[in-house]
Amino acid sequence: MILSGCGLTVPNMQPFAFTGDDAKVEGLKESSLTGFIKCELHFAVQQMFDLAALDENNTKVDPIKYPPHPSIDWLRNWGATVSMKIIVDEKSTLAPGLSYNSPMENIISTFSTGKVTTPQSFTFGVGASVSSDATRTENLSFYYPFSDLLAEGRIEKESCSKAPPGTIDTDLKIDDFLRSKYEAATVGGLILHKVGVPADGSVSPFLTFTYEVQFVVTTSGNATPTWKLVHVSANPNGPLLALMRTRTDEVIITMGEVLKDEKGKTIAPAPETWLQLQANLIGQAVASALRNPQP
Repeated sequence: MILSGCGLTVPNMQPFAFTGDDAKVEGLKESSLTGFIKCELHFAVQQMFDLAALDENNTKVDPIKYPPHPSIDWLRNWGATVSMKIIVDEKSTLAPGLSYNSPMENIISTFSTGKVTTPQSFTFGVGASVSSDATRTENLSFYYPFSDLLAEGRIEKESCSKAPPGTIDTDLKIDDFLRSKYEAATVGGLILHKVGVPADGSVSPFLTFTYEVQFVVTTSGNATPTWKLVHVSANPNGPLLALMRTRTDEVIITMGEVLKDEKGKTIAPAPETWLQLQANLIGQAVASALRNPQP
């Protein structure tokens, strides 16, 4: 009953649209998700500078055990472009089947070891199938300079409200991702620095970072009423009606340097960041097309 009408009209974003205003409910959900991603980014960047400060303090205490680490102040001149793609796909299939059965007289075969009875019958089956598939796609993008996030003050990760497991607004582990890049950037000599860039950590050895997360939630149901009479069987194989709804939430976070005006205000992502963002979006579109090929 919940999935009735799947694939016959443009899908609602919410599976239980009859419980309220679909646009309002979806708007609140997307607003919550946007705030959640911002909070996770804020905490992740904040944690990187906390780790850098801890490493610097350890070096002052015991420089032999904790060798000096290059600075990561370059991270203040970075930002993140978040691209969020929401896909709702609904599909319904109707596949009635009918079989005509004609019982026939059993055959008795005689062998040296005894008699064997073999039942006989004639069956003629017919079937048909019709399906409908409707897809709705929405894209959102927003940009956060890291300097603006840090200027909002310190936060705790617990303040980033999470939904139950199985949805995209759970722990995105952006902090784990950035920490691994921090560890790689602070190990001298392991990363080839850009031409003309000093290796002291004052400028990033990286061009860009890309982080992707995807959650796919599929709901399905089917109904198969079956009749078996003496001469006729209805829907003997497979479901008569099958309904499926799939919601895919994809998030691509592209991080890189920012461009600033003469007053030091961030105005846009740097060219290499913008190119990487475009490549990520093209790759996302191709992957989506491969997952959902059209007949």
